[in-house]
Amino acid sequence: MKVNLVGRVNNIKLNKTKVLLPIFEAVVNSFEAIEDCNTGSSGYINIMVERDTSQTQIADGEHSEFPISGFIVEDNGIGFNDNNYDSFQTSDTLFKQSRGGKGVGRFLWLKAFDRVNISSVFEKNSSLFKREFVFFLTDDDKQPAQPEKIVNGTRATVVHLVDLMSEYRNVCPKKLSTIAIRMIEHCLSYFLRADCPQVLLTDGETSICLNDEFDRYVMDHTVSGQFEIKGRQFNILHLKLQSTEEKMHGIHYCANNRDVMFEPLRSRLPNLSKKIKEDEGKSYWYLGYVSGDYLDQCVNSERTDFDMPEENPLNFPDVITKNELSAAVTEQVNTHLADYLKKVNHEKVKMIKSYVQNKAIEYRPLLKHRPDIIESISPDISEDKIELELHKLQSEFEIEIKKQGQDILSDKPKSTEDLPIYKKKLTTYIEEVNDIGRSKLADYIVHRRVILEILGNNLKYDEESKYAREEAIHNIVFPLRSTSDNIGAEQQNLWLIDEKLAYHFFLASDKELKQVEPANSDETKKPDLIIFNRPFAFVDEDAPYGSVVIVEFKRPGRDDYSDHNLEKNPIAQVYNYIDLIRKGEVKDKDGQELATQKNVPFYGYIIADMTKSLRRLAGIAMLTRTPDNMGYYGYNSTYEAYIEIISYQKLVADAQKRNQILFRKLNLPTA
Repeated sequence: MKVNLVGRVNNIKLNKTKVLLPIFEAVVNSFEAIEDCNTGSSGYINIMVERDTSQTQIADGEHSEFPISGFIVEDNGIGFNDNNYDSFQTSDTLFKQSRGGKGVGRFLWLKAFDRVNISSVFEKNSSLFKREFVFFLTDDDKQPAQPEKIVNGTRATVVHLVDLMSEYRNVCPKKLSTIAIRMIEHCLSYFLRADCPQVLLTDGETSICLNDEFDRYVMDHTVSGQFEIKGRQFNILHLKLQSTEEKMHGIHYCANNRDVMFEPLRSRLPNLSKKIKEDEGKSYWYLGYVSGDYLDQCVNSERTDFDMPEENPLNFPDVITKNELSAAVTEQVNTHLADYLKKVNHEKVKMIKSYVQNKAIEYRPLLKHRPDIIESISPDISEDKIELELHKLQSEFEIEIKKQGQDILSDKPKSTEDLPIYKKKLTTYIEEVNDIGRSKLADYIVHRRVILEILGNNLKYDEESKYAREEAIHNIVFPLRSTSDNIGAEQQNLWLIDEKLAYHFFLASDKELKQVEPANSDETKKPDLIIFNRPFAFVDEDAPYGSVVIVEFKRPGRDDYSDHNLEKNPIAQVYNYIDLIRKGEVKDKDGQELATQKNVPFYGYIIADMTKSLRRLAGIAMLTRTPDNMGYYGYNSTYEAYIEIISYQKLVADAQKRNQILFRKLNLPTA
């Protein structure tokens, strides 16, 4: 063989998932050899499995558990006559081109096996000849194997694949039934022929007739069909396999009577996720086999893929892309399994609509305007994942609507004739936008209801955890150790204190004053929340802040407040923060000095339980008690600061009252 054999084999790719491909190549060669000598149904192929029985740790009687080490394939085909032997000795031969042969199949043998022993008895000029040789990796030139004339014998060829390499041995299927099914699937077109030879798979004392297995699992459940893409004809066989190791529905793309590539169907037909159950109780996996002249021409040299582009950007009329082929095949499968898929889809739609109606009303616009989008959701999706899937689809829907709005606004009618079409598009768009808006509002109202429930749970008393630490409550209102620059609006709940606080200019949560740019201070003191508000009037860009808000959270149930200790006096702490900020040259968020910072008003909120010691401090500070007795308020002219003490009970109660009408509109519990 005039070829660098080692280099050629090294360049061959054999994925571990295709470990049986070399033996399939040998079996296909046997089918072709029988076809070449017109033996037909009187031909035979015997495939024997060899196992490594040296693993003594496997108990006696468990023969099928030993790893496979080799295969022997015997047939009574035409054999290694001079023409076939010369072809075997020629790299990338075109000898079998008409059958789709690429001349590389035997290299796969040496990719997976140490060597191949070949013995062939063939006919020549009415006489029998025998040729024997060993095929193994070497760069040395080998002498041709000359045939020897024999007197007695019958036509037969034995290909012995010896010593499966460890990297493939570890992943090679062990069960004989598995190998049988996969061999049938790979050689399907040969088994479909009326003159198919007898094929026997043997493992020790166990044998499986692949012809009987084919009739049992394939022929009884086969429907054929045809379809066309750009004038090219394709064939498809719809099969029901009751037992297969694939464990999924899929399509086998074939070329030249050989299985080339498998494509799972679940991504294209999400409703096809489980084994199909028939009315009589039987269940099966769907497998489709697609073939055609176009695929015969496009298969690659290793017969593991097709040289077809994914897309056709230049729109060449004769080019068929993989996406076009896959879409056409999916349509064929959808039609073939229409009754089953409609039933599955009906149950799925019923489940998802019930979930949206009872647990996720914010997705109603999605189901109203894009009902077909449910097709992409798997019917066996768990409830906890439905929310994630709907959220993803809702986001895609909103992006689509935004783009649609941009297109409508940029493509205004050019004449009165275009006006009706434009109005129709605009009306549809406005309806969809309004529904999305209502959905988002509903979602936000539900969010508020949940936050109030979480806050209420954190305020409950129990013997183990006592009261929740103030950090937990702080995190509910605004995440600790963060600023408004890195926390989005959906992550903060300042509305619990005051709705206006959401419209702040800059906020720092649990940050040292020296880390807060607008404060421009060297102090390490950390107010729980410090908020710089925008001016409420229309003013020039260099105007001062409208106000500065300081919020302090105190642990629920705390009753050790004292006017003799700054750390135990939250009112004094707020005044101290005001002093520290006023002493610095207050700057805006971008570092620009503010001209009238001395007149900026301060607001201080202290969120705590109304315990005796805190009420005492409120009295000393001359704060006024609220009519509901759940808080105190007052203005300190010295600090130019308004101070309010809000009990946790009042915080929750007031927030409940402000949102009560919204909760009722959505039929949510109000307490």
